Amino acid sequence: MKKSLKYYFIYTAIVFAMLLILPQTASACERCFGANVDTPTTRGIAFSMLALLGITGGVSTGVIMFFLNIRKRTKMLYEASLEKLKHTSESRSEALNRLLDKINHSGYRSLTPAEKELLRKVSNK
Repeated sequence: MKKSLKYYFIYTAIVFAMLLILPQTASACERCFGANVDTPTTRGIAFSMLALLGITGGVSTGVIMFFLNIRKRTKMLYEASLEKLKHTSESRSEALNRLLDKINHSGYRSLTPAEKELLRKVSNK
C-alpha cells in the first residue's frame, strides 16, 4: 500500500475518533437550525449528521478497499500466469529435446503421428 494512502487512513481514523470522543464538535450551532440546542429536534439532526458522516466514511472505505483488493488479486493472477508460462515453456523445450533426441537416434519416421504433431506445434512457437 502506498505511503500516502496509509496516511489517509490514519488521518481518517483520527478524525472519526475525535468525532466519537467529542461529538459536540460535529454539531451545528443553534443559529444554523434556528432553534435551541437542547431541543429533541436539534439533537436528532446532530445525531443524523454523525450517522451520515459514518455511513459516508464506511462506503468510501469500502470502495477503496474493493479497488485495493482488485489490484492485489490482479497482481497475484499475473504472477501465477508468469509462473505457469515459465513451467510451460520449460516443458515445451524438454519435449522438443526429447523428440529431437529420438529423431537423432531412430530417424524422423520413428515418430508417432502425435509426436509429429507435437513437434510441428512446438517448432512453430
